[in-house]
Formats: sequence, C-alpha cells, structure tokens
Amino acid sequence: MNGDECTVKVVGEIIDGDVEVVVGELCRALDGAGCRRLVVDLGCALVLEPAALTALARIQEYALSQDIAMRCVHVQPWLRRTLQAANLSTLLGR
Repeated sequence: MNGDECTVKVVGEIIDGDVEVVVGELCRALDGAGCRRLVVDLGCALVLEPAALTALARIQEYALSQDIAMRCVHVQPWLRRTLQAANLSTLLGR
C-alpha cells in the first residue's frame, strides 16, 4: 500500500481452482486497507484461465461497491486483447 493506492502483483497462473481464494482474499484485504485505488499488476501473469477473468470482474465489482477505483497495469498484449474481448477493457485504465 502506498498512500491511498493498493497494488497487487499477479505472479504465475490463476487457474480455476484458485479463483475463489483470490477473490475472497483480495476483497477481505480491501476491506481493511483504506485504499481508494486498487492497482493489479499483471506483468508477471503467465496464464489466466477464463475463470480468472471472471475473478477480475468480480473484484472490480466489489471494489466499485466500496468506492475504490481499479485498474490493471503491465498488461501483456495477449492479455489486453483477451480483456477487451471479454468486455473488461475498463480494467485497462487510460
């Protein structure tokens, strides 16, 4: 956490079995963090299965319900295209 910005770095793979744990842990962390912006660093993400995209959407929905802005950074081109195709381009920020 840096001021009112929280950063989470995704390293490796998020596969189907990890999704509920990732969503739950991150939402609980947001509850106590006091941040106003959540930055998800995807620069080291190797594989994001379809369920991981659902997880990102659920985390974004939760963050917005708590008045926390969310964006993804260091998004590799293949993942950028995937997020856009999944109608999650709002995660890409500006």
